[in-house]
Amino acid sequence: MGGHCVFSDHLEKLPFITIIIPVFNEEKYIGNTLDQLEKQIYPQHLMEIFLIDGGSTDKTIHVITKWCENSALAIKIISNSNRVSSTARNMGINAAQGEYILFIDAHVFIPSNNLIRNMANSARTKNAMILGRAQPLTPPALNDFQTIVAGVRSSRLGHSTKSYIYSDHEGWVSPVSIGVMYHYSIFENCERFDEFFDAAEDVEFNYRLECKGYKAYLSPDFKISYYPRRSLSGLFKQMFRYGLGRARFTNKHFKGFQRELIMPVLVLLGLLIVSGLAFNKTTFPAFVFFSVIGYFFLLISFFGVFFKIRHLLLSPFFLVLVHLGLACGLLAGLIEGVSIRVVGKKGAFYERN
Repeated sequence: MGGHCVFSDHLEKLPFITIIIPVFNEEKYIGNTLDQLEKQIYPQHLMEIFLIDGGSTDKTIHVITKWCENSALAIKIISNSNRVSSTARNMGINAAQGEYILFIDAHVFIPSNNLIRNMANSARTKNAMILGRAQPLTPPALNDFQTIVAGVRSSRLGHSTKSYIYSDHEGWVSPVSIGVMYHYSIFENCERFDEFFDAAEDVEFNYRLECKGYKAYLSPDFKISYYPRRSLSGLFKQMFRYGLGRARFTNKHFKGFQRELIMPVLVLLGLLIVSGLAFNKTTFPAFVFFSVIGYFFLLISFFGVFFKIRHLLLSPFFLVLVHLGLACGLLAGLIEGVSIRVVGKKGAFYERN
C-alpha cells in the first residue's frame, strides 16, 4: 500500500499522535478507513493506531490482519472484553504513547489526506488542548435510504441546535458535541471516559472538560464524514442507543439537560394519541385532519433540503422514526436511573444491542 511521509524543516515540531479506533463488526468499512489513514500526509513514525475490538463476530479481525501484512503503519489490535465503546477509549488511552490522542470511528470517510497534518498544525499554532470536528453524514456513494437519513438528521428538527456536528464554523467553541482530539495531559489531570456509557460517552466526558473551563478549536479542515445507517432497524437501534446515552448523561449531570430532548418524548406521546384517535370512529375525522396538518408541517420544514420528490415525501416518516428511537432510549434511561437510585444497581440496558 505504501504511505506518504513528508519531511520539512518543521518536522521536529510535529507531535506524535495516537489514533484510537473502537471496532465491532466493521468488515465492510475498516479496510477503507485504514487506507485513508495510510494516505495521510504525515510522517508515519509519528503515528500509532490502536484498533480496540469489542469481540467482532464477522471478518473484521481477518480484514485488519490481512491489511497489516502490506502496511508499514504501526497498528496494534487490542481485545475489549467489556465490548462498550467507552471501555475501548480508555484501553487505547492506557496504551497510548502520543502527545495527542485522536479518536476516529471505523466506518468513516476522510475527505482530505491532510486531516492529521491540519489537526497537528492547529494544535501547535493555536496551543489547543482539545480539537473538535464536524461529522456530517455526507460520504460519497450513498443510496437513497442513506441520503434521506442524512438529510433528516442534519435538518433543524433532526439534531440539537447547540451542536456543531454539522457546522462549518471555525474558532473556539464548547467541546461537548465535537471534541475528538486531546492533549495527553488532559487524561492525566481528569477522569477517563465513564464506562457505564456505551453511547454519548464522549458528550459526558467533554461536558466534564467544559465544566473545568476547556474550549475546543473547531475547523472545517478537520471534518470527517460518517456513513448513515442502511436500514430502518439499524437507524432505530442507533437512535435508541443515543437516547439511552443522553438519559444516562442527564441522570449524572442534570445541569447539562437540554430542553430539546423533550421533543422526542412529545413525538412519542403524539403517536400514542394519534393511534388512539385512529381506532375511535367518533374521532377518526380529527385523526385524518391533524395527521395531514402534521405531515405538511414536517414537509415544509424539510423544503429545500431534498432535491428528489421521493426524498421530500419520505423524510417526515424518517424524522418520526429518529425521534421515536430517541424517545424510547430516553425513557429506558429514565427507568434505569430510577432503578439505580432505588435498587442501587446498574440496569438491563448496559450490554451492547
